[in-house]
Amino acid sequence: MKRFFLYTLVSLSTVVAALAQNPTETLRYSQIRPGGTARALGAGGAFGALGADYTSVGINPGGLGVYRRSDLSLSFGVQNTLANTDLLGNQVDASRTRAFLPNASLVFSRLHVDSRGNRRKGKWIASNFAFGINRLANFNANSVFTNSQSSNSLLNHYRDELTAAGLTEDQISLSNFSDGAYLGYYNYLLNPVGSTGTDYAAVTDGFLVNQQISLVRRGGIDEMSLAFGSNYNDKFYFGALVGIPFLSYREQLNVRESDDSGSIPVFNNFGFSQNLTADGVGINAKFGFIVRAAKWMRLGASFHTPTRFSISETYYTEITSSIDSLPYNNDFTEGEFDYQLSTPWRSIASAAFIIKQYGFLSVDYEFSNYNRANYTFSGFKNSEDALNQDVRNYLRAVHTVRAGAEVAAKNWRFRAGYSYSSSPIEKNQVLSGRDLTSQVFSGGVGYRGKVWYIDVAYYRIASEGTAVISPYITAAEKLKFDNYVMTVGLNF
Repeated sequence: MKRFFLYTLVSLSTVVAALAQNPTETLRYSQIRPGGTARALGAGGAFGALGADYTSVGINPGGLGVYRRSDLSLSFGVQNTLANTDLLGNQVDASRTRAFLPNASLVFSRLHVDSRGNRRKGKWIASNFAFGINRLANFNANSVFTNSQSSNSLLNHYRDELTAAGLTEDQISLSNFSDGAYLGYYNYLLNPVGSTGTDYAAVTDGFLVNQQISLVRRGGIDEMSLAFGSNYNDKFYFGALVGIPFLSYREQLNVRESDDSGSIPVFNNFGFSQNLTADGVGINAKFGFIVRAAKWMRLGASFHTPTRFSISETYYTEITSSIDSLPYNNDFTEGEFDYQLSTPWRSIASAAFIIKQYGFLSVDYEFSNYNRANYTFSGFKNSEDALNQDVRNYLRAVHTVRAGAEVAAKNWRFRAGYSYSSSPIEKNQVLSGRDLTSQVFSGGVGYRGKVWYIDVAYYRIASEGTAVISPYITAAEKLKFDNYVMTVGLNF
C-alpha cells in the first residue's frame, strides 16, 4: 500500500548516487580551453610556442623561460551564453550573462647579470618563477525546452524502470530504484496494473501533456599554478608547472507536465526538480620546452599529466503532484557521494612564426584521448567498473587545432584566431547527428607601453549537442558562449 504523507525525507543510497556519474560528466570536467589573458584569447589561444604570456605558461610551461622582465597582470571577463533548443520542432532561445575572472598572475624574472647589470658569462640567460590563476572552463548556461503536445512524458522512463524490475509495490525502495521512479510511485503518478502486481502504468499513458523543461548550469574550473622556467642561450626554453584546479558545478533541472485540456482522468500536473552540487579540487603537472629554431621560428612541445580530482556531490530530487482525488503531494530525497576522477593526458605541439616588428602567426595542435579518463569509487567496485567501461565505449580521442595571428603597428596590436575540436563522442553514440564538435572564433586589440599594457578580446565558443533529459526526452541543443575579456598589466 502507498503511504499517505505530505513530506518524506529519505537518505540517498550511495550506490544509487554513484550511478549518477556518467560519460557526460567526464566531458564536462575534462574539456578545458586555454583561459587567461586577452592577448592570448584574442589570438585563438595558440600560444604554445610563443611564451612570455601567462596563458602560454598554462599551455606550455617552457613559455615562462621567454620572459625577460617581471610581469603582473589581471584580467576581467563577462560571458553571455545563448542556448537554442529544439524539442520535436519546438525551438526556444534562452540566455545567461555572468562575470568571471579569466586570469591573475605574477611573474618574477631573474636575469643572470652582475651588480652592474652586465650579463654574466655563460649561456644561462634567466630563471623565472610564477604564480597565477587561469579560468579553464565555464559551465554557465540556461536552456529551456517546451512541447505543448508531448507523448513522451518523463514518467514513461520511470514506468518502464519499475516494470523491468518485476517487483511488487511493497518491494519498492530507494535501494533498487532511481529517485524519480521511487518518488513517482509515492506521488500516485505510477501505479501497478494487471494481475501480477509487477507491471506499472503512468497516469499520463495514452495522453498528450504540456511539457515545460528548464536546465540551469553554472560554475567553472579555475586552476592555481606554481611554475618555473629557464632560458638557455636564447635558443632553448623549458619549464615545469604544478596546477591545482578548483571545480565548482551547479545544475538545476525542472520539468513540469500538465493536462491543460482536462482530458486526463484525475491528473492535473506534476513537477520534477533535481539539483546537483559538485565541488572538487585536483592536482596535475605540466612540462614543456620551446626551441628557437631560427630567428623567425619557434617550435614547442608540452605534456600535461592527468588531473586527479577529488569531488564531492550532493543531490536533491523533488516531485510534486496534483491528483484530483488526492491532496497535493510533495516528496523528496537527498544525499551525497564522494569519488575521484582522473582526466586524460594531453600532448601539445606548437609552432610560431615571428615577423620582427610586424607580428606573428602561431599554431597549436593538441591531442587527448578522453576514453582514458577513469573513476574511482570507494567500496563500489562493480559500479566503478561499469562506469569506466561506459567511458571507454562512449568517448574517444579528440584532436584540437588552434591558430592565431597578431599584427603590430607601432604600439598597437591587432589579433585574430580560430580553433576547432573534433568530436569526443564515438560515432555510434551520436544522437540526432550532433556530436559535440566545437569551434572558437576570436579577435582583439591591445596597446603596449614601456612599462604597462592593456588588451581586450572577444571570443565565441560554438558547439552543438543533444540534451538528454531522459531516454524518452532528448532535444537538440546549440550553445554559443560570447566572451569579452580585458587584461591590464605591468612590466617591472
